[in-house]
Amino acid sequence: MRLAIGLGIVLLAATTLAQDGVFVDKRNNMSVKNWTSFVIHRVSDSLVEFKGEGKPLQAEWAGQRIELRTNSLSGSASVQAEGLLTLISADLQGAVWARQKLPSAQGASAVQSVEVEAGSATYLAQSFTWTLKSAVALRQSDPAAGVSFSAKGNSGSAALAAPNAAKPPRFGMTQFELKGGVTFQWTRKEVKEGQAQTSTLKGSTDHLVFENAKGTLTLRGNVSLDGDSPALLGAVSASVATLTLDAEGNVTKIEFEGSPGKTVLKPPPGTETRVAASALLLGFGVALGTAARGGRSS
Repeated sequence: MRLAIGLGIVLLAATTLAQDGVFVDKRNNMSVKNWTSFVIHRVSDSLVEFKGEGKPLQAEWAGQRIELRTNSLSGSASVQAEGLLTLISADLQGAVWARQKLPSAQGASAVQSVEVEAGSATYLAQSFTWTLKSAVALRQSDPAAGVSFSAKGNSGSAALAAPNAAKPPRFGMTQFELKGGVTFQWTRKEVKEGQAQTSTLKGSTDHLVFENAKGTLTLRGNVSLDGDSPALLGAVSASVATLTLDAEGNVTKIEFEGSPGKTVLKPPPGTETRVAASALLLGFGVALGTAARGGRSS
């Protein structure tokens, strides 16, 4: 185990150092644990830089509600009053896992979380943005709202909501993008007429983009969708799919483009309808567009 401290950091009387691979600032905001080596250097009165190794090391910025694990961590932090260190940026290499806690869509009294995993990642605190590479995974969970979302891909990026956002965006992110071998699943749990109900929408694509400002989730290339969401009620393969979401993150409409695409609708048990179309719009079980309908059994 090795620890090095830049001369300037000694001026931070707030800094607490332990002998078992732990660094904690005086205000208990920034902590780095389980490291095998750690270097922190005071660049100026308002800036420090740090670098650590571990298997893995663990770090947390309590005020920013961020915690992470990785094999190698480097970055910078601003020096606030009384030695509080606030994260500015971070570069993570190897076995990356990070989680940020946010207010629930149901209000600040409840909490939702967004987790990321990757082979390597960078984080910019000013924009709450993660850039992710190699075996990427995104997971969002808002138990109070009954909504969860997970996705995997080869690379991607995600812009998270501010940890103190009064009204967090859908999925706790203002936007995210995944590329290459993308798979995803959206789950909604709710109670209707006294009965607990769960609906899911899952699929795969080459490229997935979520834009909270537009309320859309767009899939491009080798699109496949299935599940029991009221907006789908079937299985679809297409070239492009655009999912429209309401303010709570529910899927209200899905538009498809194909050349042609293929669809198996799932009406009440005992019937089946197959559709081939170059354009198809589905919303709560309604199918519109120019379609060649083939086969119906009852």
